Amino acid sequence: FLDGPEQAYTGDRCLTRSVLKRYGYSGLLAAAWRPPTEPLDEGFREVTSPEVRKWIENARELAQKSDGEHPTVRSLGAVSMRFESLRGPRSLENIRSMEFSSLSNFQKSREELRGPLEHDLFRGSDLTLEVVAVAEVRHAPPRVERRSDRLRLSCAFNLREGIASPFRIVNVEELLSEVRDGEFHDSDVE
Repeated sequence: FLDGPEQAYTGDRCLTRSVLKRYGYSGLLAAAWRPPTEPLDEGFREVTSPEVRKWIENARELAQKSDGEHPTVRSLGAVSMRFESLRGPRSLENIRSMEFSSLSNFQKSREELRGPLEHDLFRGSDLTLEVVAVAEVRHAPPRVERRSDRLRLSCAFNLREGIASPFRIVNVEELLSEVRDGEFHDSDVE
């Protein structure tokens, strides 16, 4: 299990750092800015769900409508991502929520754990990671956009192998998008 996080970055079957960099949040935004007629990179298709590809398609159409005949040049400024949540196999959640006092009723606890443990051992389940990403996007001068999106990544997980498939971006939820002419002026926080 402890090898799982490292596998997520270096394993043959898992998303590597270069793939994360290319197809992560920055890549997602870059794909959304391309013209609707330009096909998605085949690698991008492999690491995104149909729902995310639809989100990209809608973003491209919206950008084309707002840009008109002259596509806006966009460049990515600052980008940051923060961990929000991790959800995984029911068996691990059950074990984690067990209290020491329940060990006295081990037979009852064992029966409650048996089903989820067998399922997660032989069939597996999804491991879901959610992150919130923020970016500052420079449009053709003088416009600047600040945006925040929640990304949900998912992979197969089982108790034998740990992470058992590549992570895929399965959902994108726009939390905030604010566009201004000129720069944003953040007040100093003390």
